[in-house]
Amino acid sequence: MRHALGVVAALAVGCSGGATADDARGDPTAAAGSHAAGSSAGGAGSTAAGSTAAGSTAAGSHAGASGAPPSCVGCFVEVAAGAFHTCARADDGRVACWGSNSAGQIGAETVHEETLSPREASPLWVPGVEGAVSLGLGRAASCAALATGKVVCWGSGRDLSLGSPQDCGPDPTAPCRVLSPVEVPGVVEAVQVVAGDAHACARTAGGQVWCWGRNDHGETGFAPAPLSPLQAPAPVAGVVAVRLFARAGITCALGAGGDLTCWGDRVTACAPTTPTLLASGVVDVAFGAGDLCVLAAGGSVRCRGANLGGELGAIVAPFSCDKNDKWTDDLVEVATSGAAVAGLDASMCVWSDDGALRCFGSSLPPASTSLADVGTLPAARSMQGGAGHLVWLGADGRAGALGSNWYGQLGSGEAYSTDLVMAPVWVTVGAPR
Repeated sequence: MRHALGVVAALAVGCSGGATADDARGDPTAAAGSHAAGSSAGGAGSTAAGSTAAGSTAAGSHAGASGAPPSCVGCFVEVAAGAFHTCARADDGRVACWGSNSAGQIGAETVHEETLSPREASPLWVPGVEGAVSLGLGRAASCAALATGKVVCWGSGRDLSLGSPQDCGPDPTAPCRVLSPVEVPGVVEAVQVVAGDAHACARTAGGQVWCWGRNDHGETGFAPAPLSPLQAPAPVAGVVAVRLFARAGITCALGAGGDLTCWGDRVTACAPTTPTLLASGVVDVAFGAGDLCVLAAGGSVRCRGANLGGELGAIVAPFSCDKNDKWTDDLVEVATSGAAVAGLDASMCVWSDDGALRCFGSSLPPASTSLADVGTLPAARSMQGGAGHLVWLGADGRAGALGSNWYGQLGSGEAYSTDLVMAPVWVTVGAPR
């Protein structure tokens, strides 16, 4: 059954060079193998009730104090980016998703099931998800931590991405689409969930971290075993977290004192790594295609890793990672002030309290090796990046997005866009029909 949201506002499309729909058509998980999945708590820019950002048209605006958390039933309080799909959590615990549905990651059958790449360009409520308190989106799967302390996931049933084996049929190359949420066994008292390409992790109320899924790079916190690349849900020893981040084959845990511990692919020396302390004084984390950036309490943004799109500036690499990458283990300062940071493919973006969005790298125009003005997001409360699109939560409870829209991941009601959408797209939630 198709559960459409009551109100969706679509905005003007900006014409900029970018990947075409044909570049990613067929198997959306094959394009842009990395994605950002760490959310970023930002400063409170505000938009008064009923007002619209430049270039946007809002429908169904919600009344309330400017900048205050939304209180009406159905308003979004969290938005998360997968590789090619987006989900948002309403303040009553329901979850809506849109974008690529190649493996059922938006949790509902779409009107485009006859295509090679199922997709839905307008938000749909995920049937069977109630009481959600946290969202974690990966390459082709989605997860939600519930108020009961349990975690449920849907989407690709391969690689233990959902926490338990699924009946995927005899063809190992065929999509394994699981539309109904599956409870992750063994995980209790969860308050947060994050996901990478084919793994996920949950944080409990006591700070314990549980991970499951593919473990080729040690992304579940255990040394990868050549004959056993999958990991059933299990706690990560020695890690206590107040916040988690994940993307592709890497997971990071932020400790109470600001210490950042990471594990998985290319954490250090371009090799799989068990939990390793990477930085201190951290308040937020973002991932690009091969790099990691941290935001300090004072607003400084420092980055390390690969430099695929020039997003780390003019870095002289001490060695390569077998791909001629420019790589550095050092945290290099790229910005002196910021309220939030998010990565999308080969770009990193820094948002400031005054609403300015500045990015560097090659995924968003203007391509630059230093911070360049991209636009203004006065209502942003949090930010997160996918494999080419950037999403944020507005102070009025709307979800905003810009960037690539190959699979309708911007929620504008349109898909197959061959141009980057650089004018903000706002999605407003209403009662389910």
